Amino acid sequence: PNTQKAMKRLIIWAAETNPNALKARITAQYVGVELKSAENFKMRVTNKTPEFLEKNPYGLVPVLETPDGPLFESNTVARYVARVGSSKEFYGTSIYETALIDQWMDVARSIDPAVTSWLYPFFGFLPMDDASKRGKDDLINKWLPPVENHLKKRSWFVGDRVTLADTVFFGAMFQAMKYGMDPEIRKKFPAITEWFDRCLSEVNFKKVYKEFNYCNAPRIDMIRR
Repeated sequence: PNTQKAMKRLIIWAAETNPNALKARITAQYVGVELKSAENFKMRVTNKTPEFLEKNPYGLVPVLETPDGPLFESNTVARYVARVGSSKEFYGTSIYETALIDQWMDVARSIDPAVTSWLYPFFGFLPMDDASKRGKDDLINKWLPPVENHLKKRSWFVGDRVTLADTVFFGAMFQAMKYGMDPEIRKKFPAITEWFDRCLSEVNFKKVYKEFNYCNAPRIDMIRR
């Protein structure tokens, strides 16, 4: 009964294409959960209002409004959606498999600072300084090589199907693939790129994000200007 109640009214507060919100939006497609978007949401406006800050005092997105109260932190929101959904496999079929999914979700969360440090200065969200180069170096030299080795041996992060690990990691890699990882960088990570392509070809991913253009060499310069 509680699951049925939760599925009746779930409202997500975030822009439609916010990469952190993509985690929950795509997950919802796989597990049969309807997420309603908060009306007239505007980033850096709505999330600064008293109404929003009551739901998340940090002012970050996404926030999920549930019958029992609000939830924030993107991985927490995605986990909640997976749990209230109808799929019995999406968040693991055993304790160990669920732990593996959590493991890769934690890695995805760990790469967020590298991605934001690298790219946010080009968006004007952070000052342009040495932190951007360090973020790029951390992502390419520290975090992604083990992921590349893992995906060389399999199509998906855990098991032989899409799981919560894939939808969450897709959200974590979205901006890097779209704005930062140009063809030369992607050549170093063919397995990650092939996995990302597989995600983009999935019907449930397409329902949420219909078009995607990979980064090419000039795009960062264009953003910076």
